[in-house]
Amino acid sequence: MAPREQFTNLAATTLASAAGSSDATITVASSASFPASGNFRLIIDTELLLCTGVSGVTLTVTRGMEGTTPASHASAAVVAHILTAGGLTALLQDSVPLAAISRPSFRLLDINGNPLTLGNFTINDKSNIGAARQVGNQIQILTQPTGGAYHGTWLLRALTATRPCTIIACVGGINIDDVSPNVNYLGIGLCDSVYGDAYGIVYCPAANSNIGVAGWTDSDTESTWLLSLASTCRISRAWMKITIDASHTATYSVSADGVNWLVLTTSADYYTHSGDLFNQAFFMVGSNNAQQTSGSLLAWSES
Repeated sequence: MAPREQFTNLAATTLASAAGSSDATITVASSASFPASGNFRLIIDTELLLCTGVSGVTLTVTRGMEGTTPASHASAAVVAHILTAGGLTALLQDSVPLAAISRPSFRLLDINGNPLTLGNFTINDKSNIGAARQVGNQIQILTQPTGGAYHGTWLLRALTATRPCTIIACVGGINIDDVSPNVNYLGIGLCDSVYGDAYGIVYCPAANSNIGVAGWTDSDTESTWLLSLASTCRISRAWMKITIDASHTATYSVSADGVNWLVLTTSADYYTHSGDLFNQAFFMVGSNNAQQTSGSLLAWSES
């Protein structure tokens, strides 16, 4: 395991002798103000270096870090400890379980990377009393279905007609009426605006709950529960991903961290009516009884 990033304040010295562009060690006038061991970042002129070891006034370094170019440096050149983007990334990965730079950000973004707000979604409220609001970078839904099985509040967006395409989202839910199993649920999915057929990843955070995929024939009545990942499963949030390839095969995956994905299932790029491709993506919160529940869309990206 690589050493953790180390930091001190106002650490600087000078080169005791000139350093060549390929030197793996440099000699400094003093190392007293630097961390006692690696890893920490240095800057000499315009080159960033990673110090991986300290032995007296001799520093072992990796040259040309973070896109800079290894260069020769004259004796007495300033050597300063610096906080860099690479150092912050390493600190995050060292300190936050399962953190990784490849994890999607907690932002709502369209296919061009532009921010999305609640106004960029169409609300389809099958609960009749559902409410949605924007809170910072996330969208929250509160719903209490009254009209029948699996009614809820849906936020819809047009799905690009280009294949392949991918939707990635992070959702979180809080049960308010947590009194019976498999009642309250939230998730993302695909649907068509002609027939209302839908197919999506669903997390039921109630007792004896499941995370899996389900299909609807009219966007509000649950069809067969197609795959169950786990029972008695309680999580505060889940990453969900739907990818449609060029041959119109949709892959449905879940993740705890947005980096390592478990494929739940694959299916066609439509649900019931053959040839009628999905043209909308959705986030929804709902219930199969008159149970009040809420959920948040924490991240959304399209590609």
